This record gives sequence, structure tokens and C-alpha cells, in this order.
Amino acid sequence: MALAFGGEICLDLLGIGLKVSNFAAQTAVVLCSTPAFSSRVTICCQRRNSVVVTRERGKNDKLIKALRNHQIECLELPLIEHTPGPDLHRLALTLQERSFQWIVVTSPEAAAVFANEWKNAGCPKVKVAVVGDGTKQAFRDTVSQPNFEVGFVSSQATAKVLAEELPKPDGGQSLEVLYPASLKASDDLANGLSHRGFKVCRLNTYSTESVKVLPESDVQMALRASVVAFASPTAVKAWMELVAKTHDWNGAAACIGGTSAAAARKAGMEKIFYAHNPGIDGWVESVLEALKNVSAVAT
Repeated sequence: MALAFGGEICLDLLGIGLKVSNFAAQTAVVLCSTPAFSSRVTICCQRRNSVVVTRERGKNDKLIKALRNHQIECLELPLIEHTPGPDLHRLALTLQERSFQWIVVTSPEAAAVFANEWKNAGCPKVKVAVVGDGTKQAFRDTVSQPNFEVGFVSSQATAKVLAEELPKPDGGQSLEVLYPASLKASDDLANGLSHRGFKVCRLNTYSTESVKVLPESDVQMALRASVVAFASPTAVKAWMELVAKTHDWNGAAACIGGTSAAAARKAGMEKIFYAHNPGIDGWVESVLEALKNVSAVAT
């Protein structure tokens, strides 16, 4: 008997015990030769230590790198795409014509969109408040420029906490806040700030949409993963519509935070793990917890 590669899985095929060591692929090609049986057999197996990452292509790198440090393999399956929002054309003009005490930014994509339009507006002086270090890092190429300041980072990467913690200026100063947001973002931030007396100008500068179709070969590979990592309700929706509802998949969801976890629960998923403090570190922990749970159930 000869094996095309190795794994740590024991199989029994037509009464012949096969042990595969260093299992590292979705498909094992086994070459068998015994007095009673000689054939070439392809065996497809679910990978228990693999994760599907679902952000836009190229925006999963941090998570993939962090998971590789734990010897976890990733399949990049983009389930979302960003499109211009209905207010995008107003952002640069608003920055030119008005001044704000704060610009509040709640995601890396919102940061990228804002930075581009800020430059188009001629780089006026702004002070930005962000949710968490992940969003702050999205401004890494902008903060070194004149007139741009990241003046506040919330203690937790949620809009609710940012609304509670955003510093108020001294008496007599403007309480106007510009909120360049996703079209699908909730009103939690704007409502929280308004409740504290801020005057919020919300501009829906981009939208997050589900992809409409996936290559069947990518779907089949994704189905062999035991965990899917979600960073938005839109990604959850796409997974359910394009993969889970049309195929037999019963894995676990590892979510970046409570919003995505709530969407997964509403979609009917049962094994859901999420970071209580959103960010890459917490997301990695939720993935590890999900993998541990799946492994425990399998054994």
C-alpha cells in the first residue's frame, strides 16, 4: 500500500485499514495494492482545523496571519463587497463647507472611504474618533499628514461604547459630529450621541452587499471546513443563502462581535462563538473556541 501524502485520520475502506498521517488537504488520493484489491480511490474528508474567512478578498490578511500562528489553515471565500453609498458625493463638499468637533468612524472600510474623500476635499483640519485599534490602523497612512488627528479611540470596538465615551468639548464649543457610515449601519451611534446632546450629521458613504454567486468548486471546499468566521450580518446572510441552506453543513460560526453573532442566531445557526470585545485578538479567540467545540463534538 502506498499513500500519496500523510494525515492523522484512520479510515477503513472495504475492510482494509488505512492510516493517513499529517492530514493537510481536503482530498486524499490513496493508492492501494493488496492480493485482494488494487485500485485508486479518492476520499474527501472534512478538515477539523480549518476556517473559512469571509471578508472582501485582500481584507482577511490579519485574521489569516493570526490564525496561522495557531497552525490553523484558512480558505478565503469573500461573501461581501462594498459599493458606493447614496451620500458619498456629498462627503467632500460637506468637509469643505462645514467644520465639526468630531468625525466618528466605526469600521476600517468607513475609514478608507473617509480618508479618500478628505483628500478630495483638500485635506481640511479634522479630529477623528474611532472604534478600536483596528479602525485606527486603517488611518495609518493618513495620520502623518497635516490637519489630520485621531483624537479618541473607544475602550471597546462598538458603536454603543463610542457613543457613551466620546468626549464633550468645553462649554460654548460646537457639539456637531459628522458620521460617515455604512448604509446598513444601525442608528445606535447616532441615537446615543444625540441623547448626550451632540448634533449628528450622518452620511451613508458606502454599503456592504452580499455577493450574488460563488464558484461551486469554492463552495465544495468551504463545506469541508468546520468553522466560518463572520465580520458582518451581510456575510452571515450570504453564507446561509449561497452555502448552508443548499448544502449539508453543520459547522460553527466564529463572529467578530455581538452584532454578527445575533445575525447568525437569527439565521438559525446553533454553534455560535463571538468576541465580547470586538477586534482581531478577540476574533481569534472565538475561532479557537469554535474549533475546540467542534473537535469535542466530533470525538
